[in-house]
Amino acid sequence: MKKIVTNLTIYLSILYSQDLTTYVLCEGNFGNANSSLWSFNNYLTEEEINGPIHWDENSNPLGDVGQSLTINDEKLYIIMNNSHTIEVMNLSSGLASYDTTLYLTNASPRYMTIKNNYGYLSCWNLNGILVINLNNYEIMDTILVNGMPEVLVQADNYLYASIPNKADWSTNNQIIKIDTELMSVIDSFSVSPGPSSMILNNSNLYVACSSYDSDWNSYASNSKINLINGSVTNYDAGLTSDYGSDLILFQSKVYRVFNGGLVPINEDLTMDISEKIGDYSNLYSASSYGDYLYLGLSDYVAPDTIVVLDSEGEIIHEHQVSAIPGSFAFDDQTLNSLEKPPLAKNIQVIKNYPNPFNPITNISFELNHLGFTNLYIVNIKGQIIESLINNNLMEGAHNIKWNGSLAPSGIYFAILEHEQNKIVKKMSLIK
Repeated sequence: MKKIVTNLTIYLSILYSQDLTTYVLCEGNFGNANSSLWSFNNYLTEEEINGPIHWDENSNPLGDVGQSLTINDEKLYIIMNNSHTIEVMNLSSGLASYDTTLYLTNASPRYMTIKNNYGYLSCWNLNGILVINLNNYEIMDTILVNGMPEVLVQADNYLYASIPNKADWSTNNQIIKIDTELMSVIDSFSVSPGPSSMILNNSNLYVACSSYDSDWNSYASNSKINLINGSVTNYDAGLTSDYGSDLILFQSKVYRVFNGGLVPINEDLTMDISEKIGDYSNLYSASSYGDYLYLGLSDYVAPDTIVVLDSEGEIIHEHQVSAIPGSFAFDDQTLNSLEKPPLAKNIQVIKNYPNPFNPITNISFELNHLGFTNLYIVNIKGQIIESLINNNLMEGAHNIKWNGSLAPSGIYFAILEHEQNKIVKKMSLIK
């Protein structure tokens, strides 16, 4: 049965998707020009996913090897590695539409970061970083890096680039520091071999490293650069294939793809297996936004799958997409035209205890004055499963029990409406 999008589901979408449209870039198979772009909103039903998105019609393919996505100033930039292009899409209407194509002859572009409307694009075949004026798409400069640059991270006025391979494809171990004012490399840091993904957490730059010997045996390590004093810490995991390349920042912790899930990195750069999230034999990529995790599952043949997890690791959505979902981008402006609920100025607080609970929890709240009050429980799909209060309440403190014995384990929301105000409490029922 098709779900009805009501004011409630719109409100929940604002609550847990943060006005969010997620774009997913599927790499496709090398040499087959079968890359594809997909999009969805967290508040939509599982069936409602847009894609594959093409410019004209389905006979006009996106290109060969979709490498990465970047969003800036209502533009989506799709980096096409083996087509040597950047496909630019306009997001101003809330729906992705074709804008233009930037042709980068034999550049092998990888990742782009944007600062002051200048795009900094790592390019393997150029052994450098292109600087592109995104106002007119003019190439302003090429910063040579003596190797094959990969992931780029901004910090203050500096740009950090991982260099996993030298120009001859041999393994490298350098992170370089670029002054974006001077357009030149000003420093470098020696980390473990094969630095790739990087992520900034406070003043520390975390680096996921992987390398291979002549027999293609896989070695992995974690590195960390203190950007204040320049010190480098390395943890060598040795011969292992458990470590993936993706790093994410989730709930103030740095996680790395590890053995089919996501595992936080300890202060000493070891992996905290006890906090592993997810267990997928075909986990290929990962990203995060707010309190939600986005995983790309792939066996390298379409259809592949993406899953969205909440902070407890529960699946919110699961979508079929094309081959090799490898990159995610998040547009938090799409739903800005929707009327947001007013601030809950007449409600002081809403709490529940215990949380998580099984099966009874106490929901307490305080009202600033007499008024008509609704309190009801909805599931993660926005469906009302029980009404607890529907009448006038006096000002002051109130408490009511909810017995979830008839509901399955999962995430629920207690939604309190008082006159024109609304407030939501997220709850976890664990049986």
